[in-house]
Amino acid sequence: MNDPVYAQKYAKQASPGDFFGKLKQATDARHNDKQVGWLVGGGTQVNSNTIDTLGTIELGREIYDTSYLSHRVSLSGFTGNNTSAFGAEAGVRLQTPTRLAPFVGIGGFGGIRTVDAVTLGLEAWNESNNPLDLLDEELPTESVNGLATFYPEVGAHFWIDGNIRLSGFGRYTITSEGRDYDGWMVGGQVTLFGR
Repeated sequence: MNDPVYAQKYAKQASPGDFFGKLKQATDARHNDKQVGWLVGGGTQVNSNTIDTLGTIELGREIYDTSYLSHRVSLSGFTGNNTSAFGAEAGVRLQTPTRLAPFVGIGGFGGIRTVDAVTLGLEAWNESNNPLDLLDEELPTESVNGLATFYPEVGAHFWIDGNIRLSGFGRYTITSEGRDYDGWMVGGQVTLFGR
């Protein structure tokens, strides 16, 4: 791997006949301790009791507090057939310090849910069918409400090299919209780490 901590630790390569030494070198990812990275990710809800299936995107930072514990903070957006929201997301993950690293974690999102202004304008147009009438009518105001989620999650990371990590996750999302909006969300992330 191209990480300087990893390279220093394994400057002396395991001998060709040392199977366990080679295996340790190939799987060790303890170099990630104190690394900080930028992440981009997204996911979609795979089951729900409502037709309004949610999707999410996020852009943020992840920090390894130790080689097995990390936390992240990101700007996130949720979208669905009848709802959309923008806000912040945070989470904590516990993982093995290996190149292929299963993890468990918890996280949550808090933001503002809005009804699309274009939809409101089209609804007003459909009621009137005359653009001049819109000048005399009181247009509907944009609906703004909060949206919050909490989720436990499971997944796995794979370190492509010392700086690039791919992640896949499954989250059981519990929303403030009511139990009909709860469900499993699956997705992935790409994170670019540095020192």
